[in-house]
Parts: sequence; structure tokens; C-alpha cells
Amino acid sequence: MTPSLILTTAVAVAVGAIVAWLLMRASGARHLAEATAAQAARLAAAEARLAEAHTRSADLAARLGTRDHEVSRLQSHASALSADKARLEGDVAAAADRNALLQSAEQQLRDAFRALASEALQQNADAVLRLARATLGEMQTRTVADLDKRQQSISELVRPLADTLQQVDSKLGAVEKDRVTSTARP
Repeated sequence: MTPSLILTTAVAVAVGAIVAWLLMRASGARHLAEATAAQAARLAAAEARLAEAHTRSADLAARLGTRDHEVSRLQSHASALSADKARLEGDVAAAADRNALLQSAEQQLRDAFRALASEALQQNADAVLRLARATLGEMQTRTVADLDKRQQSISELVRPLADTLQQVDSKLGAVEKDRVTSTARP
């Protein structure tokens, strides 16, 4: 709240208090005038009523003093409330600034976490890929070695058969030659 707004508020409160005081005073004066008119009409009871009017007037003056004191107290209270309002508005503005700062920090943390998570995920994926390639390479090497061993084992198992088949083939060739020669002789 600006100082001019505080000053304007204080002046408005003071003017309102003075107007209220004048209205109360005018009201009191009107009651006094009515009492005086009634005294003139009733001259016989004038002294008793005059004493009563003085008592009322004193009571009204005491009330007016009390009300003036109450207006002063209320003006002080209004000033204190204005100061409290200004302080609270400052606190609200500061809280809004802190809230904006917290939201900005939260967004930055989210962005940083996303970047770190993405980087960690990429590194993990790369590591898993390297490990898979290494494991696959080892398995391929083992499989090739195992396949070579099996091929040698099969070759060793089949060699006697191949030798036997070769012998059978050469014998069949010889038998065929004999048959051709024996069929060629008449």
C-alpha cells in the first residue's frame, strides 16, 4: 500500500469520524431543543425538567467524550489495520515470488532429472548392447570351435566308412572292368 493511499485512508476515516461526531452533536442539540420547547410549554414543571435536561446534557457530553475517545481509538486501530494490510500485501507478494521461484526450480529439477535419466538410460542401453555383442561373440566363437570339433569327430567317424566305400568303389570298378572284358570276349 502506498503512503498516499494510507494518508487518503486516514483522512477519509478522520472526516467520517468528524461527520459522525457532528451528526451526534446535532442529534444531541435537537434533543436539547425539544427539551427546551417542552419546558416552555410546561412552565410549571420547568425547574424539575431543567434539572433533568442538565443531567441529560451532562450524560450526553460524557457519552460524546466517550464516543470521541472511541473514534480516536478506532482511528488508531484503522491505522494499525492499514499497516497490517500493507505488511500482509508485502507478504503475499513475497510468497508469490517464492512460489514462482519454487515452480521454476521444480521445473529445472524435472528437466535435469529427465536429462540425467535419459543419459543413464542411453549409457545402460550402450552397456547392454556391448555386453550382448561380447556375449554373442563368445558364443559364436565357442559354437564355431564346437562345430569344428564335431566336424572332426564326424570326419573321424565317417573316414572308415569313406575308406570302406572307396575300397568298395575300387572293387566295383575292378569287377566292372572284369565284366566288360569278359563280355567283350566272345
